[in-house]
Amino acid sequence: MLLYARRQEEINNWPSPLTEKVEKKLRSWEEEAVKWTAVSNGRGQFEVRWHDKQVVVNLKAKICTCRRWEITGIPCQHAIQAIGVGADCIYDYVANCYTKETAKAIYEQSISPTNGKVYWPHSELEDCGIPPIQNSKKRGRPKKHRRKRLEEAVEAKKKQKKGGREASKPEGKKYKCKVCGALGHNKAFHDPASKQKAEERKKEKAEAKRQQQLERAKRNRLAALKKQKEKAAKAAASSSSRQPPHVVQLMPDGSTRRPSSEGSQLSQIASQVTQ
Repeated sequence: MLLYARRQEEINNWPSPLTEKVEKKLRSWEEEAVKWTAVSNGRGQFEVRWHDKQVVVNLKAKICTCRRWEITGIPCQHAIQAIGVGADCIYDYVANCYTKETAKAIYEQSISPTNGKVYWPHSELEDCGIPPIQNSKKRGRPKKHRRKRLEEAVEAKKKQKKGGREASKPEGKKYKCKVCGALGHNKAFHDPASKQKAEERKKEKAEAKRQQQLERAKRNRLAALKKQKEKAAKAAASSSSRQPPHVVQLMPDGSTRRPSSEGSQLSQIASQVTQ
């Protein structure tokens, strides 16, 4: 009763023929309608434009291309601009459910007032109170945790491996099909197309493994060739760094001399012998 009285007083104080929320929405859309330009064809239809955007408004059918007017029952910004060009009253194009008269009709029915508890008639029945709830207790230990989905159990297990504190329930039994060998179903729920898919997956895995082996062998061969080249380069560098032993010639006067070449040594020895 208090709610009805408060609502009736609020409705009577509304200055607009529409509800307060609808009036605010109309005012906000009127501000947006200023940027649009409407052109009439003389039959209640308007072409409303703004830059590269263009919509069609039909005031007689109360429809717009944006469909906001049809869904809400309140003229959109395009319709408001078209109504302003036609010099019509905007309130005539709003749905009746948003009017002040409709709100009054909703709350015009009165509720009869009631007396307090002191004036209630006394009953001869005993006050037994609220009866207890009859709950049938099931056998066994009651469950405290809900049944988790498979994805949640897998995530909890991953967190536990990483050092998380979240405990995970053991995963359910994994069924393996005897026909295709895939996990997740058994022979009774086998799909003939799944066998072909399993074989294709098996071939793809074998091919991927073979490619990995070929790439590994190729890398090993390249590493061996590189090692051989480095070893040969080191050997060549060490052989080039070696120099022949120094040859020293003893002269008759007791001095030593390093000959320039083998021919010069022989000529010098021959000249010394002749002397």
